[in-house]
Amino acid sequence: MNFIEATKSYEQWLAARIPIVSQDLETKHVHMGADRFAFLRATYYRWAQLFPELEPTLAGAPGLLAVGDLHVENFGTWRDERSRPVWGVNDFDERERLPYTNDLVRLGTSALLAVREERLALKEEHVCAVLLEGYRAGLEAGGQPFALESRHGWLAELVAEAAKAPERWWRRLEQLPPAAEQPAEALALIQELSPGRGWEYTVRARAAGLGSRGHRRLVAVGPFDSALEAREVKQLAPPAGVWLGASFSELSELSELPAGPGRAADPLHVLRAGWVGRRLAPDTIKLDLADYPRRADRRLLHAMGFETANIHLCNGEAISDVRLHVDQLTPENLTDAARRMAARLEHDLHEWRQAWERA
Repeated sequence: MNFIEATKSYEQWLAARIPIVSQDLETKHVHMGADRFAFLRATYYRWAQLFPELEPTLAGAPGLLAVGDLHVENFGTWRDERSRPVWGVNDFDERERLPYTNDLVRLGTSALLAVREERLALKEEHVCAVLLEGYRAGLEAGGQPFALESRHGWLAELVAEAAKAPERWWRRLEQLPPAAEQPAEALALIQELSPGRGWEYTVRARAAGLGSRGHRRLVAVGPFDSALEAREVKQLAPPAGVWLGASFSELSELSELPAGPGRAADPLHVLRAGWVGRRLAPDTIKLDLADYPRRADRRLLHAMGFETANIHLCNGEAISDVRLHVDQLTPENLTDAARRMAARLEHDLHEWRQAWERA
């Protein structure tokens, strides 16, 4: 099926699984035509459909519970159980069992497109080499979280510069419209993530992201102990692989977030009853490439490869087959695959823009 048919099929399937915020979905349709990078972020379902077809060799690599929708803007910051600032992958909406190469090729493709959109200052031929070097280093290290107060001062400096201006950040949250619909499951999760007894908050509606734009998303904002606190909850759907016929029992495999030696868990990132909740704050955010200073693009990409290994190492014994396979993987393998996937994406983007103009 072509891209327009795939999008219609996926969105009909999605609407049969969860309520859709139609206005947010229409906004997504506008934004996804902005450029190649935005289009990649908005259309993971198409990636899930095409990757096995276009890259059958890499799609036959050892499998594990992967991120799925991994890209260079699926990284952010949080506070771990010891209140340390941590950086890493912070969105697992499309987590499912996939060849480990899915994450590497998608991350590489996103970086390639970011280079073409002048959002990363690297040469195309270096992108996948840096990612693969970082991934192998992460596997060799056996898992090492990016706790920013200890070994990763360079990254801590980047994140500190990226932190949002607090007053303006809180003002934007408080200006969000009140949520007309407040599902009981969402309110229960907000209460579970409350900073303490007696927290009084207003529940507001929020639209954010691209891949999950259209899902119901609520933010609770209010003062507690002389400071503002915020908690966001978002409704999840089964991963796109289920649309394609993969076996997946509702959200059972997502009952736990990745846990392992390279993962400093966020105690306020919780999955319950088809909703995911987390703390929001100016220093607990998802980071866009524009948020990072440009002086460390190569080092940042290496860290993203390393962090991908951190996630994959949460798979226990499954990682042993990955170690054997990745020894045979070359930067050229990944670069060729990323370029082929990028070329197909550009074809689909052209098709989408033409359809949008006709409409």
